[in-house]
Amino acid sequence: GSQLFDNNDLAIDLQRVAVDVFDYLDGQAPADIVFVGILTNGVFFAKRVQEKLNKMDKPITTPIMELDISLYRDDISAKKDYMSVVKNNNLLFNLDGKHVVLFDDVLSTARTARAALNAIFDYGRPQKVSFVVLYDRQNRQVPIEPNVVGKVLDVDFKYRVNVGFI
Repeated sequence: GSQLFDNNDLAIDLQRVAVDVFDYLDGQAPADIVFVGILTNGVFFAKRVQEKLNKMDKPITTPIMELDISLYRDDISAKKDYMSVVKNNNLLFNLDGKHVVLFDDVLSTARTARAALNAIFDYGRPQKVSFVVLYDRQNRQVPIEPNVVGKVLDVDFKYRVNVGFI
């Protein structure tokens, strides 16, 4: 595949997102905020933003929840009996009353995000759910929009976009 951007571009985009998330979360108690990353790159992305927020004196100390949405995808399994089984050990998480900030690296059709929302509500009833993406391809099949976007990518939809976090 061809390279759309290099590490430097990625660093700039990550920094932009971190600043925007910092502003977006302004005035909220960090204890009420839970970062949720969609496996696998959404988790890397959430960790990067968390590190940057720590340097900006906005420490989000709650552990990052890692969400495996493979069992929730509408196009992977039609077997409804598997819907409430989640493979990772997030049993400690109760999201009641929390501000859940969902992270994913690339947003395209938003089907993954829709599945993630279903999974999140299996862990309780958050007070609010926000959505942060690094790259938005604007190819929606469901009406879900991010609250914070690093960059809009204008790339032909026949190409797959992969983000490599070093």
